[in-house]
Amino acid sequence: MTWMIRKPLYLAIIIVALLPVWFSQAAPCPEHCFAKYCNSQGQCGSCSGPWWGPTCSKPCPAHCFTGQCDMKTGQCGSCSGPWWGPTCSNACPKNCWTGQCDMKTGQCGSCSGSWWGPTCDKPCPEHCWTRQCDMKTGCCGSCTDGYSGNCTCSIPPQCANPQGVNCDWYSTCLSSAAKDCPIIKDIMGAKCQEYHDLESSLSPTGAKWSQYVRSCIQKELANNVLIPAPSGRVDCQKATDTFFGKHLGCYLNGPVSFCKLPYGDITKILMHGTSILFTKHWYDPLVTGAQLKYACDLDFWESVLQDHSTKGRILLSGGSPCADASVSLVTLVNQRLAPQNWTVNFESAKNVTKVEGASVLLLASLNSSKYPLNITLATKLTVGVMREWQANNTQCSLTFNGQNIGSVEERIMV
Repeated sequence: MTWMIRKPLYLAIIIVALLPVWFSQAAPCPEHCFAKYCNSQGQCGSCSGPWWGPTCSKPCPAHCFTGQCDMKTGQCGSCSGPWWGPTCSNACPKNCWTGQCDMKTGQCGSCSGSWWGPTCDKPCPEHCWTRQCDMKTGCCGSCTDGYSGNCTCSIPPQCANPQGVNCDWYSTCLSSAAKDCPIIKDIMGAKCQEYHDLESSLSPTGAKWSQYVRSCIQKELANNVLIPAPSGRVDCQKATDTFFGKHLGCYLNGPVSFCKLPYGDITKILMHGTSILFTKHWYDPLVTGAQLKYACDLDFWESVLQDHSTKGRILLSGGSPCADASVSLVTLVNQRLAPQNWTVNFESAKNVTKVEGASVLLLASLNSSKYPLNITLATKLTVGVMREWQANNTQCSLTFNGQNIGSVEERIMV
């Protein structure tokens, strides 16, 4: 009975003794817990304001949007202003439009001013209109100051619109835009200069024709090769194909057609093109020559006249019996062809061949529409005259298309 009376008293004493301990464990939640709520371990369920961590005791990165960040990682959901990265600690590229960039990559959405590239760090080409270019490619929308080019407006006016005054265009414009393309220097530029130097020996009409052709071919290369070249880099094969492919049109369609030139000019011009036949590009001029022969109703032969007594004096050089007699040979051949209204022009080939006494013979009709060439008949008539002349000038050696005139076979007369 006594125990039963004392039991409530003992329990009250124990409860009173433990109260200070319970009250000491019920400490307040961390300051930045949302709604001041935390669990029994004192960890916040979420944070209030720019704080993170289990007890919301760590400040969020300074550039998080609205100042808030992920409670567990401290990473920003998005950035405020020109910053990027998980904690918005990286500055956006300075040339991004509005200064802002992609939070994950740091790349700009668009560029401000004259810049391009993912981070807007590459300057637009100098001659883009308003200095603006495509952000992804760097290509100009249009060009200014007379410049041109498929992408970068890198071609100056004198290259984009050559006048053909001289041949420097090949080295200063075309060659500088090409890589590993020796034909530009070795054939295009060299032949241009060769024909430029030839002009002083041509008739005024021939010189005018030559000046036009020089300009025409350069313009064709500029318009079809140089200007359309991606990023200004010329394709060598395309340049080669255009150079040879456009010759015929430039030769025939200018103010003066090749077919209307004096025969002496035609012979000189074609002779100076023959050196290309001894390069790997031999096929192209051969085709052009055949096309010109067809278009102009012409044909070409080759002869070599040498003097036995002087061991090979050049045809028409003077000072030897053969050289003097050769004038009569030219006259006799043309007299024989005159009834057909055909003519043969003899032109010394000493500047384009090492064979002494070599000449190129140009066969043409004086009226091709009424008296078209018959090559077989013209050859027989010419060879017949040459044989007669040879018989009367035994001190001279005369060949026709590579054979001694006395042994020329009928089958090679065509």
